[in-house]
Amino acid sequence: MKAEVKKQENKVKKKPESENAPSLSLFTPQEPPENAILLLDAEDKISWTTPEERAPDQGLIIYQQAIEKRENFLVILDNAKAYPIATREVPPQANQPVLISSLLTKTAQKESEAVLNQFFLTEPQKTQELLLLSQQGRIKRLPIDELEGVGSRGLSLMKLKEDDRLYGAIFTHEGLDLAIATSSGRVLRYPVREELLPMMSKSAQGLAILRLRYGEHLAGCVSLPHRENLLLISGLGYAKRLAIENLRLSQLGDLGSPALQFVNKQDSLAAMVAARPGSIVLLSTNQNRKLPLEVETVTVTGKDGTGSQLVKLNPTEKIIKAQLLQDTSNRGFC
Repeated sequence: MKAEVKKQENKVKKKPESENAPSLSLFTPQEPPENAILLLDAEDKISWTTPEERAPDQGLIIYQQAIEKRENFLVILDNAKAYPIATREVPPQANQPVLISSLLTKTAQKESEAVLNQFFLTEPQKTQELLLLSQQGRIKRLPIDELEGVGSRGLSLMKLKEDDRLYGAIFTHEGLDLAIATSSGRVLRYPVREELLPMMSKSAQGLAILRLRYGEHLAGCVSLPHRENLLLISGLGYAKRLAIENLRLSQLGDLGSPALQFVNKQDSLAAMVAARPGSIVLLSTNQNRKLPLEVETVTVTGKDGTGSQLVKLNPTEKIIKAQLLQDTSNRGFC
């Protein structure tokens, strides 16, 4: 599996710039067939395909979901607004994937810098809740059915300060744990329950859940059962798996627990994702390289220590992002 991903990675890197350019002019909007599957790759390009037409070498896919005649899916942007995108506007993979942001209205593109999540509002999805976390550490939990009937002008989900943006928008529900990591290597663990994280309306600003120190920023937000593991990855390529139940439970405003130490002052926590058994994490670097890492090759350890250096980096190269490949619609991390 690792060799196959590596082959895909190399093929993506070798594409000339002209080949990567969107070709919307060649695409006429059309309803996807009944068995179509929506695909989003690691370059944030979106398309659909069918099981019969699906290419063996389809790129590095981070999200896939059967369309099943649904007319729209939702995206959540870093300006804390949700927008619908019509599935008929998505090109087939054979035509050429396009940036998901290019399918937004011009106003939405102007007001935001990143798409944080995308999903169909299905009946199973409606049993979930949406958890929003801002870059400055404010958090909000709201029912997913608040997003029903979102119009083309979008729907504001959270009031943000002028200098704040949304960091993540993930799915959760009562009984799960929530882990929030910062670049200094500390992780805060919270139980998802009404007393600590109450449901709020769309107009609420949210609660201040943690304090960021000077120069510190968020490095991950994950919601998962308390017996599962987290994967922590440093900028210099050190990684460890850590059971979330090894972290003490926090209250609003707590500092959390140190969960990853560093070999020198130049290193920091780059990302934290759910360590799903059998999964592959795609690591992106500041030199535009994408490196696959099999989760089960990473040792499970305690809070102490730097973990193991599993990724070879070039001089001055650092990991800046981690994404789970082949993710499904039940997304519980950012």
